[in-house]
Amino acid sequence: MQENGNVPPSKAMIAATKAARGTLLIFIGNSVSTVILSLASVIIARLLGPSDYGLYSIALAVPSLMLLFTDFGINQALIRFLAKSSSEGRGQSIQGLTKVGIYFELATGLLAFLASLPLARILATHVVNRQGSMHLIQMASPAILGGALLATSSSIFVGLEQMEKTAMLAVLNPLVKVIAAPILVVLSFGVAGAIAGHALGFLVSGILGSLVALSICRYPKDRLDIDSSFTSNLVPMFKYGIPLYASTLIAGLLGNYHTIVLPWFTSNGEIGAYSVAIVFSSIVALLTTPISTALFPAFSKIDPKDHIHDLKEFFLHSLRYTLLLVMPASFFIAVTSGDLIPIFYGSRYVQACTYLRIYSATFILAGLSLVFTSFFNGIGRTQVSLKASLIQLSAAIPLSMIFTTLYGIVGFIFSTIVSAACPIAYMASLARREHGLQFDSRRILRILVASLVSCFPTFPLTLLSYSHVTKLAMAAAVFCTVYSTVTPTVGAIEYEDLVNLRQISKGLASISKLSSIVLSHEERILSLVQRKSIDD
Repeated sequence: MQENGNVPPSKAMIAATKAARGTLLIFIGNSVSTVILSLASVIIARLLGPSDYGLYSIALAVPSLMLLFTDFGINQALIRFLAKSSSEGRGQSIQGLTKVGIYFELATGLLAFLASLPLARILATHVVNRQGSMHLIQMASPAILGGALLATSSSIFVGLEQMEKTAMLAVLNPLVKVIAAPILVVLSFGVAGAIAGHALGFLVSGILGSLVALSICRYPKDRLDIDSSFTSNLVPMFKYGIPLYASTLIAGLLGNYHTIVLPWFTSNGEIGAYSVAIVFSSIVALLTTPISTALFPAFSKIDPKDHIHDLKEFFLHSLRYTLLLVMPASFFIAVTSGDLIPIFYGSRYVQACTYLRIYSATFILAGLSLVFTSFFNGIGRTQVSLKASLIQLSAAIPLSMIFTTLYGIVGFIFSTIVSAACPIAYMASLARREHGLQFDSRRILRILVASLVSCFPTFPLTLLSYSHVTKLAMAAAVFCTVYSTVTPTVGAIEYEDLVNLRQISKGLASISKLSSIVLSHEERILSLVQRKSIDD
């Protein structure tokens, strides 16, 4: 793809530019949210200690599980249907879809919340194997209703490409939590206080997000037609969303599976250390979540029949540029885990360093998975996501039971890595066979090499006798410098990529300036490498 002022940008590049803007806005919101959530996690973990923090994590898992039974695919359907209606200028459909989504989630969220109250004893005894956690589970239950409304209002804003509102909601939830939860813990409410603060954050952000979504989609009654009726909007969304819901349900069960398996084989303290380790996945989620959120509506707007070339181009760029960010981030976290954990959580959680070092392998798999999933969901093949989730579930259950019994949490993490790789292999094979899409294995291997090479000068810095903060700062500076130098040297990034990345980052304010510095450095390295190649 070459820069030419006389040639209009391709549909793939237009989609990529819009996706980049949406990614930036969500990235900013998620960055602030992650910082606040991390702060809340650090404060709560330090106040409670490993054992109570493990109990806190177990109690919150039950509302997370119940929340899975509130969506039924409506949120994913809202993103696709609203994106299409918005691009076609159908305002009446937008209003009808918005109302259906919010009212449906309000009803299902309320039912799930009410059901969780009498089921708390059964869940505490037979699901999480902690009989004394019944009242804690009940206290966390309002988060079900708030979480349902929050997810739906966020989906509405994504579908309408109003990413700034999604970002605001992403910040509001942890902001309430970081204020309320530590105060309640300090006031001697302990684990119960931390849980209450958590639930309050979801309620406030969910209710406010729903009210804003309804207000921005308000149209005069005389402009509404039959297409805005509840049934005519709900039925198509169900048809589209049910396969996705089944996939999301399985993924959600897998995401919370550790809170079901681990309490039967490990102690609260070990679970607390593992919970601390997986908190750092939010650092990589800063990269993967905005990309995934922006890619879904972008893929939805490219017709696979009429624009197959644009679709292939956008897919390859999405996969390559996602891994350029995610892969080095995963390696860096693994190398510096011995400093990250003590800085934020203290020496009591030193066991989490080992867990984080191993768990970081899942971040690379998440980057691969999000691109394939966004592609298939965007073109309407939601059954592929369902099959992929079933493949992962069928691998995760037996592997986790075997390896957790033998090796505890380390065995559980290993089973997570293996089971996450299985659906990626399936989706990659299907994309290549039926749509002509494939891995750019040569470029991906070079990204892997660049990430590995960047670890060599970084790891010795973590062994120095300086403070953890100093070592982490030095390691970050060295790793980033080496990685941005090695990627063009080994051919992980080429001139075409520099042109595309500059085009994508245009108009992204401070991100554009920062990326310009990095891309200029890589361009100089690339010119030196190619000049040397010509001379030889």
